[in-house]
Amino acid sequence: KLSDISSWIVAKKLRTERAFLAAAHQEKRVKEYILNQKEPVKNLLARVWAMEDAAQEATLGNQSRLDKLHKAAQADCLCDGVTETALVDILSRNGVQISRFSSAIINLLKAGRSRNWNLAIAGPSGCAKTYLVRHLSEIYRTCSLSSGSYPLAILLDKEVELFILDDFRYHPRQTGFALCDALPFFEGKEEITIALPKSSTKCDATYKNDAPVIITVPGRFNCKDLSPDDNEMLNQ
Repeated sequence: KLSDISSWIVAKKLRTERAFLAAAHQEKRVKEYILNQKEPVKNLLARVWAMEDAAQEATLGNQSRLDKLHKAAQADCLCDGVTETALVDILSRNGVQISRFSSAIINLLKAGRSRNWNLAIAGPSGCAKTYLVRHLSEIYRTCSLSSGSYPLAILLDKEVELFILDDFRYHPRQTGFALCDALPFFEGKEEITIALPKSSTKCDATYKNDAPVIITVPGRFNCKDLSPDDNEMLNQ
């Protein structure tokens, strides 16, 4: 029965059909189960992981962002320290103290999305800005925003724990993300109104979530379509 091998699937972290079949070939009982099973393997895996992920989310739902970070820090390293070495090297080459960067991340996770606490990593293309923060996606449910119209609409369908806006560009003429939409989003503490495409069955929606924001950018905001004061508000 599937219930007999589900714990084995989870323990082996077999999320793809290819990985599952390769591992099953080495296990007689699992191999026999698959050969006698009419249901597609991908459906079996989907059922197992839907239950496992739901259980994990229920457990993690009561943990703070710092609790999750601490738990991840206590887990076994899967890369033999390669990632840590690379992060230290990147920060050192750019003259950024490790303690300062760590404090910025921790304070961001504590404070949540709010003015003067959001984190912007600025630098030219190819300088490893993204690498510094992408591993947080393995700890938190992350989300980015599209460059198309109504970018905030995606938030209504996602439970976001951390926003990572990679290579972020702000365009004040972007439909559904004017300055009056962008500033409340970045400030994050109050319930905001999310602009949606207008139709007979859809109207603007409200959203409240203090998930922190990390952006990677070429430099400080200096949008030609905004006043100096408006640009400064974005930079805060």
